Amino acid sequence: MSKENQRDEALRWLRQARLDLETAQILLENKRFAAACFFTHQSAEKALKAVWYYLDEEPWGHSVEKMIEGLTSTEFKKRLLPLREDAIFLDRFYIPTRYPNGLPWPLIPEEAYFESDAQQSIDKSQEIVREVERLIEP
Repeated sequence: MSKENQRDEALRWLRQARLDLETAQILLENKRFAAACFFTHQSAEKALKAVWYYLDEEPWGHSVEKMIEGLTSTEFKKRLLPLREDAIFLDRFYIPTRYPNGLPWPLIPEEAYFESDAQQSIDKSQEIVREVERLIEP
């Protein structure tokens, strides 16, 4: 892929990451905390996939932490590694925020997540998105 196409694809993923973060905020305001947490994970995942596309690499999987760990660019990895704890925090929201069988019976996701979970996840995802913006935007 050409450098221009790489950059365009990366920016496309970053745009969606920002929208997912906005969606998480809307869900938080409407007290849909599990869904808000899920969308924060999606936001961080898509932001990191933007980095991979920017570097002309193929992202694989859904783990935010693994996407940071798997970077081959020393410069990008060095910049993102300080956010590893945030990534691990967000990875906890990928499955149990959506599926009742990801939680102890009889809980469902909307009963297991709280406003503080949603707010913390928004804050952590914002940090990841901001760092990605610094890395790939002109």
